[in-house]
Parts: sequence; C-alpha cells; structure tokens
Amino acid sequence: MSQHEIRNIAFVGQTGTGKTSLIERLLYESHAINNLGHVEDGDTITDFDDQSIHYQHSVEATPVTLSWHKHQMNIIDTPGQAELLGRTLSIFLRLKRQHWCSMQGLQSTKCRNACSSLPSNRKNARW
Repeated sequence: MSQHEIRNIAFVGQTGTGKTSLIERLLYESHAINNLGHVEDGDTITDFDDQSIHYQHSVEATPVTLSWHKHQMNIIDTPGQAELLGRTLSIFLRLKRQHWCSMQGLQSTKCRNACSSLPSNRKNARW
C-alpha cells in the first residue's frame, strides 16, 4: 500500500457529538467489525476501558484502522470533555509528525532523522 492510500484522521469535538458512534458505524460498514456497538451499552471498540464504559464518554484517545475503497484509514477517537483536553491535544503532534514525514516519504533516512529530532513535548508549541 502506498502512502497516498493511507489517511490519518482524528475525530475531535465536544462530548456527546457522536464521535464514538460514528467511528463504530464506520468500522461496522467497512466490515472491520461484525457487531455494531453502542456507547450506552458499553460495547464500542474505542471505549473499551472501565472508565469510558462507566461515564459513557471517551477518556483516552483511541486509534482504530479500517479499509475503505482501497484506502487504509487510521482513525483516532478523542475525548470531548474539557477536563480531558490535554489527552486530545496530545495526538496533534503525532499527526503533524506523521503528515510531515509522509510528505517527505516515510522510507527516506532524511525523513526518519528529521522526525526523531522533533520535540517530544508541546512547551514551545503555539496554538
């Protein structure tokens, strides 16, 4: 699979907007899963931990992968609660790094070296 056939997507929004339910439906429609889970039932793929099931919202950013029309989609379900904003924001450096590297070519040594030299924290980041 070439890098042009890979999509990295983060679902970001407030709690209760349906991010987890939409991702669950995408997984189901793409045949990545056989049973459609529901947040209320505590049986979704991305909200599998005890806290997410108990509170019925995502507590961690959770990645999943599916195939759709010859493309691989890497999707991240993010928390929507304001107090969990740090966990949501933490994925953006990873996505930016992945996107930046894919522009350069993931197999190139120059790219791997450049990615490994990126800062591992957000202290100098501007939002």
